[in-house]
Formats: sequence, structure tokens, C-alpha cells
Amino acid sequence: MYSLDSRLVSTESAPVPDSDEQPDAPSESVGLIGRRQLRITRGNDLDTVELVDARGRATIELRITGADVKVVVLAADLAIRTTGALSIDAARIDLRGRDGVAVTSGGDVSIDAAGATSVTAQSQALTATRGGIDLTASDDVTLEGERIRLNP
Repeated sequence: MYSLDSRLVSTESAPVPDSDEQPDAPSESVGLIGRRQLRITRGNDLDTVELVDARGRATIELRITGADVKVVVLAADLAIRTTGALSIDAARIDLRGRDGVAVTSGGDVSIDAAGATSVTAQSQALTATRGGIDLTASDDVTLEGERIRLNP
């Protein structure tokens, strides 16, 4: 057994969280405040670094392969705060809220797409609380509905 520092808890074979890891991969755990642990598991094709809570559940996981690093957050809640700008850049971004999604801003909101924009829902409402609504198209505007009410 070798030590990262004096708080080394154990060197053991770790349980296998998923099929990417090799069974019985060697693991090191470093004790942290609040009975948390930092667990490092080394495998042939995958290394993992986990922040484990007092109950032994991983809350943050780094999955490291020869090709990339994946960050997995398994905590019940996640908050990201910054006093500056937050930028996310990816080939594709998918957001899903099982119970809903809310986007709020203290300023303007802008959505720009190089391709088409599509919004689909059971029903929709577009409201301007101060001012008008401008609809502009460089081609035809099509409005379809069972009934179209103007100034009801």
C-alpha cells in the first residue's frame, strides 16, 4: 500500500459500477471532511476518480480513458454559480427536465439558429407584457388553425 498523504483510508478492490471497468480493479481511498472519500480506481482501459458521500455513494465521478474524460454528477441537486459569464460549447446540447424547464433572465433573451427553429407543445402562449409583437418573414407567412380569432 502506498499513500497519497496521511489521510489514506484504504487500498482495496472496488465494486464495479458499470461494464466499462475491469473487475477487481485496484482502488485507493483518501478520507475527506464530513466522512466523504476521494476514491481512485485504476483499470486497463478506464480509470475513475469518485467523490463518495458518507453512505458510500458516488456523487461526482471522473471517467478517464485514453480517448477522453467524462464528468458525471450523481448528486440530487447541482448549482453552478459564477460572477462572470458562463459559456458552454459542444457539438450538440440536449436539455431535459423530467418535471419542467424554466429559463429566466433579468435582461433580454436571444435565440439565433443557423438552421430552422421548431417549438412544439400541447398548447402555447406568446405574451408581450409591455409593447408589441413583431413577426417578420422574408417569404410567406402561413397561419393555420381551426378558428383564427383577431381581436376577440
